[in-house]
Amino acid sequence: MLCHNSMHKISEGYFYEVYDLGNNRVLKKKRPFLKIMGDVRKEYKSNFFTGVIKTFQHIKECTEATLSVRKKMEKIPHSLLGNPRFINKVEYEQDKAVLLMDYFATHGIEENKVVIDKYSALVEEFLKYGVHDYVYKFKNSYGINSNREVVFIDFNEVTFSKDKTLEYIKIKEWRNENQFRKFPEGELKEYLDLKLSEVCTQENVSNLWEMSLVSGEVR
Repeated sequence: MLCHNSMHKISEGYFYEVYDLGNNRVLKKKRPFLKIMGDVRKEYKSNFFTGVIKTFQHIKECTEATLSVRKKMEKIPHSLLGNPRFINKVEYEQDKAVLLMDYFATHGIEENKVVIDKYSALVEEFLKYGVHDYVYKFKNSYGINSNREVVFIDFNEVTFSKDKTLEYIKIKEWRNENQFRKFPEGELKEYLDLKLSEVCTQENVSNLWEMSLVSGEVR
């Protein structure tokens, strides 16, 4: 049993606290209910009772998505998800990675474009396994591992529905999400929009959806 109190906490997301295990691996530990509720109430500007209800809903959705990804992991290459190893229903160890937002802040435009290329290719790759990240949190749900590959490290807000995915891409949903809207205007944002527009098309979804599950392809 891992004792997270003795480990170094390196970051915190909406659902998880992240602890450095010291071996190029991290532990993703579910945040306490009240901490999650604080962020939920802030996002929805809700009162206490509405916040409680929305927090339970959020935790339920995240848990169900994580469990579904675990089932699909029989076919999804583990490397695309940072080689997670689950220690209970939703908590897991994972390869340590540099968040894209941290990488963007310390690299130039051409290097960042290469990372955007890899990110958009990964979004496309997941279509082949019937998985789509509908919240498009590219800055902190994706990271760069020690092999300089972009991996999906926070995968508890995804859809497994082809119909819903088609709805999201029809309206270019990423443009409505906070991380895209608040991303600094300029060449990199324009490039990100271009690459997602190329990858997230109805034709791509129709042609690629669950292709690798049908073929049994695993890498």
